[in-house]
Amino acid sequence: MRTLSSSLLALLLVTACDSGKKKTEPNPDEAKKATEDEEAAKRIEARRLEREAKEAAKVKEEEERKVKMAELCVVPEDAKKPKKLDAACDAAAEAQLEFLRRQYAEEPAKLEGVEKNAPMQKANLIKMCSSFEVALGLKNAFDNAPMGYGEHLNDLIATCMQKLGKPSDASAAVPMKKPG
Repeated sequence: MRTLSSSLLALLLVTACDSGKKKTEPNPDEAKKATEDEEAAKRIEARRLEREAKEAAKVKEEEERKVKMAELCVVPEDAKKPKKLDAACDAAAEAQLEFLRRQYAEEPAKLEGVEKNAPMQKANLIKMCSSFEVALGLKNAFDNAPMGYGEHLNDLIATCMQKLGKPSDASAAVPMKKPG
């Protein structure tokens, strides 16, 4: 029995030691897959960073545009105040049409739409024009707005209404839901 126990013990030791001696060679397919996974992760991370950078640039551009609009919506110190509000509102409406014509001069289809809708645009602006300050501020904004602001016409008008109008004027320009 002692011999049997000794032989089993020796066999176990040899097996235990033998397994440590075996060297497993890395599987080339697994190494290749690991490399591909690593490269894919790097590409995904690069796309994520690029997307976040674009989003941050858009947010910054939007903030800069809002600041620029607020700077445009002022009553110039040298502005002549017309005797009648109607005249000031008409001048602002004409400035709006000229602004839109300038913005879309290179796009015939949009320019045609501006010309077609000119009477309605003018009537809407005159309805919103509630004070000399609003009229003069809108005219100044339309006269001095840079190219590319045609798409943001409503934002420009709303900014001027909020900045220069009375609190009730600003709410009249943008219809809101009544509470209740």
